[in-house]
Amino acid sequence: MRLFALAISFSAFAATVWGAELQESCVRPPATVIEITGVNTPHALATAKFTEPDIVKACHEGYVNQRSDWPPEDCIREMKLEILGHEISAEANCAQGTLRLGSLPLFKMPVHADCASGGIFAVPTFKMLCPQFRGRVEKP
Repeated sequence: MRLFALAISFSAFAATVWGAELQESCVRPPATVIEITGVNTPHALATAKFTEPDIVKACHEGYVNQRSDWPPEDCIREMKLEILGHEISAEANCAQGTLRLGSLPLFKMPVHADCASGGIFAVPTFKMLCPQFRGRVEKP
């Protein structure tokens, strides 16, 4: 019975990681989450890596800082050279309501979910790492 319960909790954890992304800039693609540890703790951590599918999707959708005359193939080639395989991480203190996301400054919840401050990326990241946080995450 214990093994069954462990399998259920692991599959629930895997489902939360599968498809998760971290993003720290409005002009860079999101990166695929490869590891999450310490959910709902003072040291919740997510690590993400830029993959080729991340870059291809972002270049076709216009996520990256492209010139208007730049075809997606050029964007893909340039972004692969620049960021393919690089990692970004996020660390949350779920007790204090803080988040450090990549190279962005420390966020203290609640935050404005805008691109200029990076709050648009901090809100979903904090919710992923601290789903049981009882305070407000996003300012109205």
